[in-house]
Amino acid sequence: DLRPGDLMFVEATYRSGRHKQQRMNIVHVEIFLGEEFGTGPESTLGSRNRWGCVEVHDSFRYTSQFYDITNVFWRSLDPWCAGRCDAALLREVYGKHDPYST
Repeated sequence: DLRPGDLMFVEATYRSGRHKQQRMNIVHVEIFLGEEFGTGPESTLGSRNRWGCVEVHDSFRYTSQFYDITNVFWRSLDPWCAGRCDAALLREVYGKHDPYST
């Protein structure tokens, strides 16, 4: 069951060669709000437009003009907030990632 605060990771492939393919093909992340904090039972908070404006969306279901969504993964922040997240698990995935490289 989804709970407010859960993260939605969108796996996709870009339609154009102008975009660099992302690690693990994760191209977008949103926060689940649900009916309690959003506009309906599927509400999320995220930036879907190319101007980077964050807004509440009525549903997590959407299509993009830039990429084809292949999967959606949901993860709770509760284990991390409770200190049950082993950072070593992420080292292999992000060990060589340098956000400031050119």
